[in-house]
Amino acid sequence: MATFITYAVIITILAVISAYKLGTENRERAELFLGAFVAFSSLALIVEGISYIVGLVSMTLFNFHPAISMHLLLTVCWVYCLIEFLTFVFKQTK
Repeated sequence: MATFITYAVIITILAVISAYKLGTENRERAELFLGAFVAFSSLALIVEGISYIVGLVSMTLFNFHPAISMHLLLTVCWVYCLIEFLTFVFKQTK
């Protein structure tokens, strides 16, 4: 539950920042917020899916339980992908 709430807060904050950075009118900002929220949510879902699959495979094949290290590694990867995505979006708007 804590992971879900953390993701929800981070995704909402990033979507608001993206919408207000890219939009000029309120209607446009609302549409951009929804689009950014869906994009960031999809990214988080993909990262958690990869984390689940890698954890399942490693527990099955190697009898290794990578709970803390795998989540840390994939969180760092998620933040890196997020920074790259935001850099790409902001470069396209200039």
